[in-house]
Amino acid sequence: MPNIQLQLIEELRLLYLQEKKGQEYIQRVKENTRLQFIKELCILYSQREKEIKFARQEKEFLQREKQLEQRVQEILCFNFLDNLYHLYQQEKERLYNQYIYPFLEKYSFLNKENILGVLKKEGEENFHSRFLAKFWDCQFVSGCAVLTDFLKMINIETEWYNLIKTSSYTIETEHSTGKHRKHDLCKKRIDLLIKDDEHKWMICIENKINSKVHADKKSGRDQLEIYENYCKRIYPDYKQLYILLSYSNNKYYAQNRTEWQYMDYYAVMKSLLKYSESYEIIQDYLKVLYSLLFHHKQFDDQLYNESTSLYDYNSFINQVISKIY
Repeated sequence: MPNIQLQLIEELRLLYLQEKKGQEYIQRVKENTRLQFIKELCILYSQREKEIKFARQEKEFLQREKQLEQRVQEILCFNFLDNLYHLYQQEKERLYNQYIYPFLEKYSFLNKENILGVLKKEGEENFHSRFLAKFWDCQFVSGCAVLTDFLKMINIETEWYNLIKTSSYTIETEHSTGKHRKHDLCKKRIDLLIKDDEHKWMICIENKINSKVHADKKSGRDQLEIYENYCKRIYPDYKQLYILLSYSNNKYYAQNRTEWQYMDYYAVMKSLLKYSESYEIIQDYLKVLYSLLFHHKQFDDQLYNESTSLYDYNSFINQVISKIY
């Protein structure tokens, strides 16, 4: 009996030792597993740190690259604007030297005060007709040349130029139709009548500043028709030319008439400019015309200079110089 008990106790002891060894083994396995897990965590953490660091470096690189690109764009933009500014200045200088300065240098007198402006008579047709009659008169030093230059502004036969150069013509302002008024039912007068009775030619000019072509209420005919009929009846054998000269836009009245030519006051001014240095009276009248035609485009030597914009240069060239120079 005691032996059986001892054997049982021995077996129990062995079982206990085995169990203890097993638990120790399991404990070691667990500890190894935890260590392995911790190592793996450390490895993952290290890798993650590297990834985060790389991502941060990549982000910083992209930011620097973007900043660099932005800077390059700013430099390019600055260079473009700088080049554009130089082109702008060059174009201003070209326009000024080619158009503005020569005009101001030669015609600076145009902006000065004129006698009709002082009298508030710039819009009076009769004054303009008398000035033109003076300049076109063959007794005036260059009268034939001045009249010829005026007529060259319209499309007429060259024969007229020869007739004027070889003639002693007369010019009458406010030509009265006299006894023919009743026949024409018109009490108006022809503004300018230029004629040469020896060589049988005549030029009839109706001059308008701020008024329109009038129509006779009784006959229903307008001034152009009445004056044309009058001239054809009184001077049937004369070579004839009819001109509607107007400051305000009356072109409509001459468009559908084969006999009438239309001329504006820009052409008058253009034809007279070349004589401004030779005749003070023409220079005075040119000041009247400039004030009439370009009252919103007055100038002085200080206005059109380096500080003036390119827009102002182009505006002055297109609206003034190109029309008369």
